Amino acid sequence: MPPYLQQPADSGGSRFVRYTCVMRLLGTATSTMGVGASLHAHGASHWWWPLLVFTGLGWPWLAWRISRHSIAPVTAEFRNLVIDAGVAGFWIAIMRFDLLPSVLLASVMAMDRTVAGGWPLARRSMGVMAAVCLVVAALNGFAFEPHTEFTTMLWCMPFLVLYLLAIGVSARTFSDKIRAQKRVLEKVVRSTRRPAWPPASSGWRWWPGRCAVSSAMARRLRC
Repeated sequence: MPPYLQQPADSGGSRFVRYTCVMRLLGTATSTMGVGASLHAHGASHWWWPLLVFTGLGWPWLAWRISRHSIAPVTAEFRNLVIDAGVAGFWIAIMRFDLLPSVLLASVMAMDRTVAGGWPLARRSMGVMAAVCLVVAALNGFAFEPHTEFTTMLWCMPFLVLYLLAIGVSARTFSDKIRAQKRVLEKVVRSTRRPAWPPASSGWRWWPGRCAVSSAMARRLRC
């Protein structure tokens, strides 16, 4: 089993699933604005609009349900991340490779998958995205119109600003949590530091208290 599909031993897996589901909802809801603007600019068929709405609002809910009811939520969520990349490849081809929204979708997919699962997940996701994009482009007659209208640029701004801002905030929160855990760990190390032999006057009476402090610190670190 690849390392990025291994299940964590604690509640970190459920936190990871919640985080990715929230970010997926934000990303799809904002990115579909730019995709919709591009479809409108290219005069796409109105049949694409219900599918676009499902991509922006329905798919995040469905992905959350799949992960929540799976016996291996983290594995299911990584599959959802690969599906996200395939969906992005689909819309890139339908947009006829409109430059700005296509580059935004591809770059965010690569960045998120690298952060979530490292190069193995990123390679798998990008391969799926490229394959889906190639197949859909072939079915669409390899239509290629990379020029981005100014209106499409404006509708891409919510995705560009809000999603990247959310990633920055979550990264800051994660780093603050790591620093707090590091401080707790340092306290645990200092509290467990003891001389090679207990003082002769105190016997072993100091040891139960020291063990109690260490256990409390360890429980706090795991939370």
